[in-house]
Amino acid sequence: MDAAPRPEGQASREPRSWMITSPRLRVAMLALLAFAILLYALSLHGFAGDLLMDIANGRWIIAHAYVPLHNMLTQARAGAPWANDEWLFGVYVAWLYAHLGVQGVLLGLAPVLAITALMMALMASRLRSPFDLAAIALFAFAMHITMSPRPQLFSYLFFAFDLWAVLEHRRGRRWPLWLAVSLVPLWANLHSSALLMPLLTLSVVVFGSPAARERRELLLAAAIGLVLFFAHPGGPAMGTGFLAQILTPGIVDHIIEWMSVSLFSPEGWPLLLVLPLGGWLGWRAARRGDLVLASWVILGIAMTGFAVRFVPYTVLCVLAVASLDPALTARFTHKNTRRVMAAALAVGTLLALASLWSRPAFVVREPITAITWLKSHRANDVLAFYSFGDALDFYGLRPFVDGRAELWTRQQWWPPYLDAQFGQVSPASFASKYDPSARYILWPALPSVVQDMKKNRSWRLVYRDTADEARTALFQIGPVDVWEKTTP
Repeated sequence: MDAAPRPEGQASREPRSWMITSPRLRVAMLALLAFAILLYALSLHGFAGDLLMDIANGRWIIAHAYVPLHNMLTQARAGAPWANDEWLFGVYVAWLYAHLGVQGVLLGLAPVLAITALMMALMASRLRSPFDLAAIALFAFAMHITMSPRPQLFSYLFFAFDLWAVLEHRRGRRWPLWLAVSLVPLWANLHSSALLMPLLTLSVVVFGSPAARERRELLLAAAIGLVLFFAHPGGPAMGTGFLAQILTPGIVDHIIEWMSVSLFSPEGWPLLLVLPLGGWLGWRAARRGDLVLASWVILGIAMTGFAVRFVPYTVLCVLAVASLDPALTARFTHKNTRRVMAAALAVGTLLALASLWSRPAFVVREPITAITWLKSHRANDVLAFYSFGDALDFYGLRPFVDGRAELWTRQQWWPPYLDAQFGQVSPASFASKYDPSARYILWPALPSVVQDMKKNRSWRLVYRDTADEARTALFQIGPVDVWEKTTP
């Protein structure tokens, strides 16, 4: 029986939909939210750390017009073979710094985050609303622990694009996969994680059941991607050198990004939500017989347990798998369910964003005043604390070592150097045995360090600053009558 017609002018009592129906507008909204979170997280890290060493490397390449295959920055292992697989990133940030300064470097990395956010939004837009909004906020927030100005930012972009390309290939669109293959040489010269592209493609062949034509196409794409991974100025050695050294005990045990993530830390707690969600999605994918998606989640969770540096890849894998789960992509039908879900997710999103905005900056305080003193005295061969080496590179000084841990970890002096880092060995004792030509020692001004240095009358304190977070002390070799006299 037909419903009675409404009187003219009477408003409909059907509930209005509050969901954004325009696909492009949804993607734009989600991308903007993810970009805002990632960009703010990047700003917390500031202009410090490995970025300074990358600029020094890139500046050297621009000045000499070729990519070096040896160590040319430090006293230790000077001239030793070095596989600089991140040379292109160094050139990029060095050019930005030379023409646009500090802010130019950070702004120059913003487009990388914007494209990453767009790829995340394309996957999240398949989720039901408002789950898409909360999911993009959660996943972007979970990546903030690794949002430092380093070449890994490009890897997150390329990996997100590759995930999207493989998912599109499963839907019958082939051009994104071949575009991903063509981008491997660019990725490989920015960061060695380009190896993930052929591995991701192979996972579809190994764990899936593609048709014969698709299998051949995927195998061809993986093979070409693997060959292009070795397209470096230094040949295959540049592609394998870093990978061969990075898993040495000296790196896995002492470099923070290679340590397991602490789930109950301010940086790690978002994974308490992401990892269980990933496990649930992987279990559902396995039940549906989709072992490809299940393998992405399982391997991602396992790698996250291995090292902090794999967190973004796991987060992106969970988002990709979520975008194909029927329970998360179907539309809500009951208005009360929508309201309850919207309220819960809105509160969770606001809490996550509030937590991010209240986070203190991760900036590494560089000893600028001490470095200025060293430059004015034309210092060379400075035995510096590990995190200070990159700053010395940037300012044109010659440290004993810098942040390229892969160069040092197989050397016999590396364990004693780490002992000095942790206060178990005096820096002066280390210098006398392993760096006898050092004329200066730049170290944190910890009471234990100062007391140990006082015991060695061959060194005098020329600068000490404990007023800020840098807490640095600079020592110069040579006996003096008044040890405590300092020069600001």
